[in-house]
Amino acid sequence: MIDERLNLIEDDDPKLPGDFGLAFAVQQHLDKAASELPSDLASWIKLRFDECLDMGPWDTLWNELAPQYRLEAAKRCDEIFKFEILKKRFASEKTAAGRYTLAEAARLLASSGERLAVVVQMLCDAAERSELPVYSWGERVRFVQTAGDSPSWRSKEAYWDDLNHWLTKHQPRIAYSFSPPKKTALAPSKSHQLRNRRHALDHVIEVAVSRATDPTNYLSVWPELVRLAEMGEPPAPLLGYVDAEGIKYQVDAGIKFFTKNALRKRMAA
Repeated sequence: MIDERLNLIEDDDPKLPGDFGLAFAVQQHLDKAASELPSDLASWIKLRFDECLDMGPWDTLWNELAPQYRLEAAKRCDEIFKFEILKKRFASEKTAAGRYTLAEAARLLASSGERLAVVVQMLCDAAERSELPVYSWGERVRFVQTAGDSPSWRSKEAYWDDLNHWLTKHQPRIAYSFSPPKKTALAPSKSHQLRNRRHALDHVIEVAVSRATDPTNYLSVWPELVRLAEMGEPPAPLLGYVDAEGIKYQVDAGIKFFTKNALRKRMAA
């Protein structure tokens, strides 16, 4: 059965926190065929199914899955997508901090004329002897090997200055020096762009964007905005949420409503 395809997707990836995403968006449409879905939702499902599941045409998969498995597939897409976001974030932080995996560092050292296999082993041995401080992926606390532990040293990370210090002390004849990380100007984030457009809801939209599973998709941001509006004491200037009207908020001239379509246009600008 097609439902059994989901059993091929193992739960090896970390479970990451988050509230609303594709799974939330499809909840009211689980009994619909692919051709009956709203066009914007169908586009989102296609994007995520293609990226995260890779199990054939999205519409064929959707139509052949039972409703409960459609929801499970959407949840799995959310988990994988959030995991990929974290990987990119850690990779960016690693580069900005001047951190290299030992495999990456070895390739750079080999560019100076050393044999790659020899350099890889040399760095791994140095890390195992605690001569070279190393760190696990995404962590800032130095890695310490425990009894019975057999880590993959090649994937451990070292800072540029620690690498240089180790080279100076233990391999002074290797003609290579790791450069300090360059400070680069960050491109404006979606939240910065929203803030620069001055609107009464700038702050709460930024909060919703930061909490959304997919911060670039208004379908993911909108439920977060609604949740903020429906809080017992919503943040100013929110006053609540009205089904037929949208997000209710206060301005100097009186009361206004902010709709899902308005959010779509605002995020697309």
